[in-house]
Amino acid sequence: MFVITAILAGCGTKESGIALSPEDWKIHKAEPLTSLEDYYAKYSSLPRRADLIACAAGGHMAMNGGGTEPVSVFFYPMDDKWDVKDIRIFEAASIETDTLDFASFQEKRWPAEPVFNGYLRRYATGYNDKETWMVITCLTNDTLHTSGMIHLRVATQPTVVDMAGITLTEDTTGLKFSWPGALDSSSAKSESPIDAIYFQVVSDDAMNLVSGTYTNEPVFTFYDTKNVVINIHDTNPPPNLDSGKKYEFMVMAVSRDNWVNRILKKKFVAPK
Repeated sequence: MFVITAILAGCGTKESGIALSPEDWKIHKAEPLTSLEDYYAKYSSLPRRADLIACAAGGHMAMNGGGTEPVSVFFYPMDDKWDVKDIRIFEAASIETDTLDFASFQEKRWPAEPVFNGYLRRYATGYNDKETWMVITCLTNDTLHTSGMIHLRVATQPTVVDMAGITLTEDTTGLKFSWPGALDSSSAKSESPIDAIYFQVVSDDAMNLVSGTYTNEPVFTFYDTKNVVINIHDTNPPPNLDSGKKYEFMVMAVSRDNWVNRILKKKFVAPK
């Protein structure tokens, strides 16, 4: 599953949606660090599903001009209908590690910080040039969930931030956001830097998530979901924009191995 950094970090407690207590996000200080192999063995009686959405970004210039951003690993902690617990992140011994060699993946302990006021979460690794593989896991009552393998490319292919690449137009269907694409749906090579999918977020001035969607094409119309392949904020009634209010549109271009190639952003005012 494909699936954001000081540029996206909004702290706070989400008032609706995923209801997670502080205990659900605690660091497991009382337990020894474990390997991914041992962790899988511990919960071998549970079915395992690779359905946890996650990606990583880093190496782009910091917004305050203070150098480059280290790697952050982002994840969506699933829907509020799940009783999500015990979220963990594991790191491979090196970039050359076989991603099926679970014994070579060791647990790391970073706090899971809130993004978009808690709708997403991130691990701030502090890595500025380390390239490796990572994977995130979590438990529900009856399933062990995992992300896809996340390939950190911060040294060889740092994330690029583009503040001018999004075009905004308005038509009868709504506000249409488009951006240059590099889609190659025919490529199955995990090492390819080509964009595999696009993650879009509309947020308000307080960094509250208004909509969160994925598309295969470099275009999204608010709020027309015809080309949306994943919707992480599927509400009824659908979200709307308040006339005259300021918002921000952000898109992440994500590779097949869950590295964010580009982050594009555009501020806009909802039309009257």
